[in-house]
Amino acid sequence: FDDPINSLDMDYRETVAKIISHIALNQQIIVFTHDLYFLRVLKDAYKKEHSCECYVTCLNSVENHCGIVSDEIPYLVKNVQERIDTIMSGLKEIKSGETDTVIIAGMGGNLIAEILEKVDEFKYLKFALF
Repeated sequence: FDDPINSLDMDYRETVAKIISHIALNQQIIVFTHDLYFLRVLKDAYKKEHSCECYVTCLNSVENHCGIVSDEIPYLVKNVQERIDTIMSGLKEIKSGETDTVIIAGMGGNLIAEILEKVDEFKYLKFALF
């Protein structure tokens, strides 16, 4: 079966997310999706309706191993602040010597290089904003 949300445009996806979030006021809802945009919209709608975060479990593929369970949303679903927090956390782990590689779901590849690239991007973004 395919994800039925895929056939909806962004406005309808947002509407469905709001409806699911509202239903979740009175009952537990379990949503399966591979649509990253819909996951972000659903998280935001839930937080707005309930004033707290919803619980998300993801199945990831890490280094050719599929089905890795994680409670961290994929990097591409995170908003800007969540991405910055993830990168800073990874840099702290590397700096403290806890690890030399940080795996961030959704980024793949050599994470040290990717984290440094992202930090460099944020440096330019900060410079442009201030």
